[in-house]
Amino acid sequence: GTVVGPATLASHKGRGLAVLFDGNKGTVQVFLNQLSREPPQLPGGYTVGDHVYFSGRSEFFEDGDKLVHGQRGVVTGRVVGEDGEVAVKFPGNTESIDCYLSE
Repeated sequence: GTVVGPATLASHKGRGLAVLFDGNKGTVQVFLNQLSREPPQLPGGYTVGDHVYFSGRSEFFEDGDKLVHGQRGVVTGRVVGEDGEVAVKFPGNTESIDCYLSE
């Protein structure tokens, strides 16, 4: 994102910045401890945009999303609150799926 200026929300004032992230129409107020000049480190050394292959057993979900053994997907980020998992978007699925690094 691009820093636009200091945060103006009372809860963030003096402790944050106003940032315009790609794809957003307006700025977001972000605390300083939530920002980095470098891309955040993901588990296993993966980075957003890496191509990965699902090596687990195929699974099908009620919403129509699926995990297919050998299918290629794209790492979309960290799974909040979980160590050892990354979020992966597979073709045809509506959302990214949380994948353990051992899968």
